[in-house]
Amino acid sequence: MIVQIDKFGRVLLPLKIRRKLGIEPGSKLVIEVSEDEITLTPSAAEGKLVRERGVLVWTGPVWDEDFDPIKADREQRDVKNRGQ
Repeated sequence: MIVQIDKFGRVLLPLKIRRKLGIEPGSKLVIEVSEDEITLTPSAAEGKLVRERGVLVWTGPVWDEDFDPIKADREQRDVKNRGQ
């Protein structure tokens, strides 16, 4: 596939490719340059919510390994139920 670079040095990724790779506005790409090649790869740091068996699941990495989302959710509910 051949794409054209505009006068600002930008390349438009075709919609079909963006959909296939899950690239959306604001997504980050890793650019790797070799002697005669440029490679764009969706950043591993990216993630998104996907629905699995009726539940939203985060597909990206969890940066804070000490964070317990279930505990945090319970604490938020407790605070809300106490009216604080």
